[in-house]
Amino acid sequence: MKNKFLLLLFMVLSGFAFVSCDDDDDDDDGMDDTTIASLLEETDDLSILLDAVTRAGLLDDLDNTDNEFTVFAPDNDAFTALLSDLGISSLDDVGPDSLADILTYHVVSGSVLSTDLSDGMTVPTLLEGDSLMIGVSGTSVTVNDANVTEADITADNGVVHIIDAVLLPPPYTLVDALSADTSYSLLVEAVVAADLVDALSSTEDTLTVFAPNNDAFRAALAVLGVTSIDEIPTETLTQILLYHVVEGAVLSTDLEDGAEVPTLLEGQSVTVSITDGTVMINTSTVDNADVVTDNGVIHGINAVLVPEGVITPPATAN
Repeated sequence: MKNKFLLLLFMVLSGFAFVSCDDDDDDDDGMDDTTIASLLEETDDLSILLDAVTRAGLLDDLDNTDNEFTVFAPDNDAFTALLSDLGISSLDDVGPDSLADILTYHVVSGSVLSTDLSDGMTVPTLLEGDSLMIGVSGTSVTVNDANVTEADITADNGVVHIIDAVLLPPPYTLVDALSADTSYSLLVEAVVAADLVDALSSTEDTLTVFAPNNDAFRAALAVLGVTSIDEIPTETLTQILLYHVVEGAVLSTDLEDGAEVPTLLEGQSVTVSITDGTVMINTSTVDNADVVTDNGVIHGINAVLVPEGVITPPATAN
């Protein structure tokens, strides 16, 4: 998944560098004989970033000396502020894939010193298709809206610049995340057919989507006796899809066994059941939980949820 909602990070730049915040910090940081991974481990104020990198499975990449990176590294205060803004207690509430996307937004290949960057420069990150905006005013440097507080901490495989805010990619919506994962292509087709793209792309509302994968949709089409989504009446399709959406960003840790969760299909709820860590929504199993986007959360499920009284499967011939 490229998979674009909320949260937190570090970054590396390729072939560029950026203006020093403090000339005294530019050259001698005593880190020349260590990797970026080791530098993070040795710097107390980057401990939350280290936890994030480890949880996202990126630590080995930053320990590899075959490639060079530049990392814009949010300090602990930056992460604490973001967690508070998001209303969550720790990075454990963010799915590893989503966390990896956020972290790679702080990374571009290449060893980039502060003196290589210029005002107004845009720098492509390792998060495909997204870039950072560099601002330079005198000896002050900004990356998007973050200030560089310590520049040019060198390692054997790149450079680290400490910043005072976590950089969040441009809005990465529910529709963006679903579109980026080909296993949900039929769901995306259904969302387009039901004219719900705008509703699931708006960042004014926060929603949770229980997302049936392609196999789930194929099974549902077979039960309905149709071969494609466009054979389902638009009104019926809209009702089915709204039955898969609930208000608010509901993480898997928020779900409780036996809970009845109201959906956007008026008057109808889904039932949560949890057994030995397995979460079910009605009769479907959650197989890909906590895909966080900027306007909500996606939980992949293995069956289409059918609201009561909306559709009636065709009778089976005797």
